[in-house]
Amino acid sequence: MIITYKNTKEDIIEINKFTLKNRLIKDINFYVIYYAYICGTLISLYYLFNSIYIYITTNNIFYESLFFSLLIYLFINCSFGISLNISLDKLIKQKPQVLQNKTMLLNNNHLIISNKLNEKIEFSLNDILKIYTNEYNIYIFFKNYKTFEIIPNSAFKNEDEKSKFIEKLKQ
Repeated sequence: MIITYKNTKEDIIEINKFTLKNRLIKDINFYVIYYAYICGTLISLYYLFNSIYIYITTNNIFYESLFFSLLIYLFINCSFGISLNISLDKLIKQKPQVLQNKTMLLNNNHLIISNKLNEKIEFSLNDILKIYTNEYNIYIFFKNYKTFEIIPNSAFKNEDEKSKFIEKLKQ
């Protein structure tokens, strides 16, 4: 079975969301950044609720607290989004083949992925750790979740072809 597809920047963003949500990444630096984001958001919520509490108890708005909570929230969201976008752009510059057309050949016991630069990566089907699907993509994780492949659902003619592909991968 041969599948031809192309990943987009949105596919890369989706797999990062997916791995974060399902705790598949074991990189400590990634979690430090993520938990810093969560802590910053909680601090901004604390200041927001503190301003609401002051308003309810004293009937006086504490504008500084309200402004500070909004400022922290905006700063953290903007900086987190910008840093993710910068790291994604850096990845794409280092590995432009990530967004190029790919061909995946699935034969008896091997999965061969090639791009237009004729770079080929071969995996044994035994190397597949997990296969996840959602409404947009199929995620295939290999070897400790560090190597993965994203196959958009648009690569398949219909749902039946997609199901057959997934069944062959699981054999």
